[in-house]
Amino acid sequence: MIEKDPDMDRVLDRIAGCGTYEWHVLENRLVWSEGLTKLYGLRRPPSTERGFLQLVHPEDRIRIEAEISSFLETGDSYEHEFRIVRPDGHVRYIHDRGTIERDADGRARFLHGLNVDVTRAREIQVMEQETRLGTARGIGFYEYDVAQAKPWWSEGMFRILDLPPDRDLDLDRITEERVHPEDRDRLRGLQYSAYRRLGPFEIEYRFFQRDGEVRWIRDRGETVGALDPANGMAWRIRGTITDITESKRTHPATPAGSETFRQVIEGAPFGICVIDADFRLVQVSAGAREAFGGIDALIGRDYRELLRSIWSEPFVSDVVARIRNTLDTGETYRDLLAQEHRRDRGADETYAWALEQIRLPDGRPGVACYFYDLSDRTAQEAVLRENEERLHLSHEAANMGAWDLDLASGDVIWTSMLYELLGLDPTTPASTNLFFEMIHPEDRETVKSELERSIESGGNFDAMFRVRRPDGDIRHIAGRGRVIRHDGNRPVRMIGVNFDVTERHRMERKARDSAERLRLVLDNALAFIGLLDLEGRIVEANAMALEAGGVGRDEIVGKLAWETYGWSYDPEVADRLRASIARAATGEVVRYDAVARTSGDGRVTIDMLLSPIIYDDGSVREIVVSGFDVTEREKAKEHAEFLMREINHRAKNTLSLVQAIARQIWQTDSGEFLSRFEGRLRALAHSHDLLVNDDWNGVRLGDLVRGQLAHFEDLIGTRIHLQGPKTAITAEAAQTLGMAFHELATNAGKYGALSQENGHVDIIWNVSGAEHGDRRLTVCWTERGGPPVEPPTRKGFGNIVLDRLVKGAFSGEVELAYPPKGFRWRFTCSDTCLLPQTLSDQL
Repeated sequence: MIEKDPDMDRVLDRIAGCGTYEWHVLENRLVWSEGLTKLYGLRRPPSTERGFLQLVHPEDRIRIEAEISSFLETGDSYEHEFRIVRPDGHVRYIHDRGTIERDADGRARFLHGLNVDVTRAREIQVMEQETRLGTARGIGFYEYDVAQAKPWWSEGMFRILDLPPDRDLDLDRITEERVHPEDRDRLRGLQYSAYRRLGPFEIEYRFFQRDGEVRWIRDRGETVGALDPANGMAWRIRGTITDITESKRTHPATPAGSETFRQVIEGAPFGICVIDADFRLVQVSAGAREAFGGIDALIGRDYRELLRSIWSEPFVSDVVARIRNTLDTGETYRDLLAQEHRRDRGADETYAWALEQIRLPDGRPGVACYFYDLSDRTAQEAVLRENEERLHLSHEAANMGAWDLDLASGDVIWTSMLYELLGLDPTTPASTNLFFEMIHPEDRETVKSELERSIESGGNFDAMFRVRRPDGDIRHIAGRGRVIRHDGNRPVRMIGVNFDVTERHRMERKARDSAERLRLVLDNALAFIGLLDLEGRIVEANAMALEAGGVGRDEIVGKLAWETYGWSYDPEVADRLRASIARAATGEVVRYDAVARTSGDGRVTIDMLLSPIIYDDGSVREIVVSGFDVTEREKAKEHAEFLMREINHRAKNTLSLVQAIARQIWQTDSGEFLSRFEGRLRALAHSHDLLVNDDWNGVRLGDLVRGQLAHFEDLIGTRIHLQGPKTAITAEAAQTLGMAFHELATNAGKYGALSQENGHVDIIWNVSGAEHGDRRLTVCWTERGGPPVEPPTRKGFGNIVLDRLVKGAFSGEVELAYPPKGFRWRFTCSDTCLLPQTLSDQL
């Protein structure tokens, strides 16, 4: 076990430009320090490897992905360097080094690493180079970053060109204002060519000083770096300039008609043809004779006929027209790169050529046609470019198999590593058909479609697939590639790498299976379960927790727990949760009852437990939050307390009622006292049965009223009048209304209309709104003929039963009135207290 020092991590976080991380490989979970998050310019760190790779500079991404895969296979440590692109667009150079913790089977479990920003070190290296170059006298050094269009000049450049030092160099403006007009297009043409062709170059041109003096400049340089497949542009140009004005003055130009000029032309290794005003060829260089090989007696021949014998239209007519224009106007012409098909040789050849008016010995104007055969150089550059691209990609994909596909011919090149990866003999001819035959049948069409999409769109090739090796072994392969375009942005090749990710796939599959099993367990648990980081941000939540809050996983993962829907409704609730998480982060187990908000603005009481996950090194890294819904438990507790009060109240009422029954029976019929007294007691017992019977499906309202008034059975129909339709109410309504009727009957017998011989009670109920699907039950208890009524001076338990209990149980309406002629109780509730008609018919 590689020990990790959390104190050291905190120290590194306080150092600007540093940050640490842990990668849990099996879970593909990244844990970044605060310092590393700041280093990358992020508000929140990535949680997976893929999220990290998206931050890497696109030009480094394939290499880094390949290197990471290589690190996971072998070794206990790693170190490399790459660029990142921060959200604000700044590019930073990062040095990454770390250690790998493996299990007993050698599989990578954890990567513990440190990132250091080395951008400043790279800038210092450039500054040191600038200092060295700036000390050279009589010579100017320059570099030009083609991709970013960013030039750098040494002090000598500014001194030779007589320009004030300026960090924001405008090369187009300098060329337009200071380069001699006759040399301006030629210089721009060479620049255009240098951007797109690797190798050395040289040009001489005239440059105006600030005082108007003209100086001759020799520019020698080299185009370096592989050409960008996307635009065909090189990476960088480096060169020097020198002032050759004195040399030009010492060695004046040779006149066109001199013997020296003739000797120079005829001995030149490149093509020079001198043409008179009649288009006759009057002088030919050795290089031109080679280009016209196989044609005898060139001198005196019509140049137009010579051109037509080896070139095709419309190229010949275009050249003839440009020669005529130079003869007539004196304008020079340059074509830096012309590729045409030669009829006599049956091959494409590439030339750079130019036309310039000269004065012939007879005084008439002529044209000197200069041309350079670049066919070999173009082919060499293409080979060099392809080799550099292939080599560059191979270096990026250390321990990976590289391939190179010619899109025109279908020919493919495999590296020895790719043969090894596929389990093939290196002498086996490489082919795309063989490769696709080895791909698993279930993956074959997907890979073909991805390859075709990449070629057609020019986008990167990216695929994961399986191959079956000759020995029957199935390997999981990752493929990456890109299209190379040449000549008018035409796709010509595709290069890429394949690397074996079987072990990694197995670990990821194992991690996914483990995560899925854990997810199934958590989602089927009868508890609310979640996982938090030490800051209180939600990492995971199970299905029961999500359903209770009416939220999706994506809505809460990454958010602080106390700011989510379930806990943010009350500042006190949120503050207590935040404080409890802080305690758990220190290693303490915290348990308490909390009230959370549920979907629809409901409330649920949770027995909450916060348990810190403590690792072998004693550190706390996550917090498990679990809880059970104890709302019913709390309701049961409140209900038990209520029942105790009800029992006490009922006992007192029962004794009073027994006393009233005995007194009433004795006063009216003492002869039958015993039998009537026993009947009243049995009715009272029946009323108690109705209150405690929780197994009811429902009850008819009329039966409930009669049951609760059983001890006044002899008065029903004479002094007690019942009126209402056949109506069935729910068991819950029966219990509550039964208690209300019992209370009303008790009060009527003790103080109201039934306490005197002439008193009456009317009990009327009805159901309205059935035709509109909005049924409402109304029950009215009206007393008359009793003693004068006065409102009570205090509200006792009976009033609670008749008003708040009934109203709270059904969200109904209750009216208690105390007119002198008799007490009145009116109750109205919605459809919730009525049984559905189908069940009502069964009672």
